Amino acid sequence: MGKYFILSHNLISQGFIHCSLPEQVIHVANTIAPSRNDLLLLEIEETKVIPKIIYENLKGGEKLFPHIYGPLNEDSIIAIHPFRWEENTYKLLRSKSDNLDPLLSHPI
Repeated sequence: MGKYFILSHNLISQGFIHCSLPEQVIHVANTIAPSRNDLLLLEIEETKVIPKIIYENLKGGEKLFPHIYGPLNEDSIIAIHPFRWEENTYKLLRSKSDNLDPLLSHPI
């Protein structure tokens, strides 16, 4: 059985995959993709990611965001969570297996 890797348009155009920490996810989704109902959150285990991860802010702000510099290996994905757009914000749909810190919705 072979390994599978996930590409994103950001990896091709910018050289890295944009990621967020649990406390950043909803704000980032509200900012870059409001009103969509087709988003999925890939929860990854950082220690299993093969490419280099760099925490940085390329716009000069203080908050650092993890960027993955290469295709994401599929075996680093530990859960997939659906998002729902509701009342001008994203809400993370929880499952019994979620081990993320509690995420509250944050209006835009």
